[in-house]
Amino acid sequence: MTFTGQIVYASSFQRSTAYDSHIFEDTHHEHPQFDWEMNIGDGHFATCPNFFTPVQKQPGRLLTAQETTWNEWIQLPRSRIEHINSVVKKHRMFKGEPFRGWVRNFRVFVNISVYGSAAELRARENRYAGFGPWAH
Repeated sequence: MTFTGQIVYASSFQRSTAYDSHIFEDTHHEHPQFDWEMNIGDGHFATCPNFFTPVQKQPGRLLTAQETTWNEWIQLPRSRIEHINSVVKKHRMFKGEPFRGWVRNFRVFVNISVYGSAAELRARENRYAGFGPWAH
């Protein structure tokens, strides 16, 4: 997802028990990046290179004012991902009865929902303001 709220990549199905950072690392060939590109993630990604993550609270230690501010800065773009997830999940397919059918068909239906959501978001104005002097 971009800072302006556009979907640019969605991975295929993964095991629901798989650790987020392992999924990211196992699928890195699907979302190539330059060495200088950085990512934002939650604490699960703290061990991955090129990730900005919140400072974790530790027992017996309070976060400093600087660490608290950092965590607030990181939380804003991370919350945007949850907003975009809500756009995808609002499709009727994800409400009501659990899906009963072939996993292969379910994968197709989910892909269509994600692609449809991406098209819907692109048809609107950017959900969030961009950063920097370049065109977004």
